[in-house]
Amino acid sequence: MPARAGITARLRRRKPAQAGANRRADSVAERTLLIQDAWSRVRVDKIKIGDFLALADALKNDPTPAVMDNLASDLVKIETDIVVDNHRSQYQQ
Repeated sequence: MPARAGITARLRRRKPAQAGANRRADSVAERTLLIQDAWSRVRVDKIKIGDFLALADALKNDPTPAVMDNLASDLVKIETDIVVDNHRSQYQQ
């Protein structure tokens, strides 16, 4: 299964949000682990950076600070460590 399809499938398998703090916490933990797993795979060349950016795009409206902080941290790493200067303004858009 291509990496992007795998990430998309994992997002689709998430259980719908249910009332209760435990369900919300599980969901937050699942999304956080998904981000961490995807970033780890980028670092060892198992998935392309574009696949990670597709995941970031899918999660861009997540209301959870923990998820957004985790995602933002990895996006900053991309900006500072991967994107070359002449493409930085395009990446920041």
